[in-house]
Amino acid sequence: MLAPERPFSRESVEKKPRIRGAQVKHSICPYCAVGCGQLAYVKDGKLIDVEGDPESPISRGTLCPKGAATYQLAVNPLRTTHVMYRAPYSDHWERKPLDWAMEQIAQRIKRTRDENFTEKL
Repeated sequence: MLAPERPFSRESVEKKPRIRGAQVKHSICPYCAVGCGQLAYVKDGKLIDVEGDPESPISRGTLCPKGAATYQLAVNPLRTTHVMYRAPYSDHWERKPLDWAMEQIAQRIKRTRDENFTEKL
């Protein structure tokens, strides 16, 4: 057996009252290509905890240190929430929200794909 029957630490078990009543969203760790399963707990529209998914055949409820830090990726007050953008031919930078930047990137990728995609049979 690769993982113990109950892979949760005492700290994780003690958190249970905090996550009671939260929605559980199944997710995959964003850090590497292994694809460890995670459970993301959401209450009142806010992420309140992330832990390993015991149903995951890959990680069986365990997470490496990077995966265990996923919660901080979303809620850390030092997290970058803005980008610096310089428009084409401009000589100055503008501060823009990260959501704006993600939308711009998605639109440009989609436009490029739509203009250049060729399906090969």
